[in-house]
Amino acid sequence: MKEQLISFETAKLAKEKGFDALCYDAFNSKGNLYSNGWCEYLYDNKVEIPFRSGVLESKDVLAPTQSLLAKWLREKHEIDILVQRSFSNGIKKYILTPCFDKPIPKGYESVEKNNYEEALEIALFKSLKYII
Repeated sequence: MKEQLISFETAKLAKEKGFDALCYDAFNSKGNLYSNGWCEYLYDNKVEIPFRSGVLESKDVLAPTQSLLAKWLREKHEIDILVQRSFSNGIKKYILTPCFDKPIPKGYESVEKNNYEEALEIALFKSLKYII
């Protein structure tokens, strides 16, 4: 089993919101994934990264796993994400709900998806939007 990486769009939003955890993968500015190495990041300074010949450019975006981004949201912003499994008409669905310490932000809607990872991706993206 392999951990699911977040999408390029979610990665860009995470960078805007200050995502600062070490991860193994990064996207270039066009959304191409660079993998298979350890990435130590510094956006202000260029840092050598072994998975690409060159350096991490300021336009590059870190690509954490879904679980690493969820951990960062919990630890840095006190946002927990809950993806629950439900059955309707014999079909398994995953419903996402944010578990904010505060009341759920106005306009936040739960979403129903057919697989866990897809529901979690949406929950991560939506949760990032609420970080000021």
